[in-house]
Amino acid sequence: MDQHQKQPYDATLKALFNHQIEEMLPYILPGAQFLGELNSEVLKPQPPLRTDKLYQIFYRGEIHILHIEVETKGKSSMPYRMLSYYGILLEQYRKPIISVIIYLFPAPIVESPLEVMSGRELQLMYRYKSICLWFQDAKLYLDQQAICMYPLLPTMQGANADLLIQAIDGLKTRYAGTELSHRLLWLRTLLGRAKTISEDDKKVVEKEIDMFDELLDEDPYLQEHIEQRAQRAAKEAELQTLQTLLLELISSSFPNLSAFAQSKVTQIKKPEVLRVLAVQLYKVSNEEEARTILKVTAA
Repeated sequence: MDQHQKQPYDATLKALFNHQIEEMLPYILPGAQFLGELNSEVLKPQPPLRTDKLYQIFYRGEIHILHIEVETKGKSSMPYRMLSYYGILLEQYRKPIISVIIYLFPAPIVESPLEVMSGRELQLMYRYKSICLWFQDAKLYLDQQAICMYPLLPTMQGANADLLIQAIDGLKTRYAGTELSHRLLWLRTLLGRAKTISEDDKKVVEKEIDMFDELLDEDPYLQEHIEQRAQRAAKEAELQTLQTLLLELISSSFPNLSAFAQSKVTQIKKPEVLRVLAVQLYKVSNEEEARTILKVTAA
């Protein structure tokens, strides 16, 4: 998934945690008590790493640091990245670290623990907790009236139109105005990508949410979300147009560079860079100079 595709889920989950982590914590780490949120920027590397969410909690009789990463797909490198965070956070806070990966959608994952061996000698064992939402029982959360988890229900097994409409009714009972519209937005965003619910059921749930269009239209949070998506779409369209025009220019002036230009121009993701490149290529008179400019600009 590229960065543009991932952004709606990142924004959705970060907003969800920002609003209701205290309520969600017992379902993520039973027995933990929320103490406060910490700065998610890990200072050691340059540029700094940034965790998804970092909290101070009271757990097993002492203060711990809870580190949460939310993932939209499985990555074989994830345990190593989590271990990097663990070492930096342990040095920084000198407290036990609880590492949790929340996977939104079905994907291959690497099970805990991560073991590092030297021959037959175990050098390091790193344990982390993986929560795969597609293995969670949506009905269980509904039966427990765990309303803070309702926006996540589309990603869970057993999710269907009837269950999600019950969840929406539960949200309507608990929340109103902006608080309600936020949660409907989170639910709708995850519903769009969910693999655990049929397309027919998705349409039924979408229709139910559409009944709140007026409420959503008046929500400044949602309007900002829509505006950001529109800006990203406009930037993407501008980028594609400039890439196409630049490739046409190169193809007509330097046909032998067409394949090379294709590989280089598509690497450039900033419209302003493409504009400068177009001006430079328009002024050159030979193929070798054009090739050099492409190499340097796309490096």
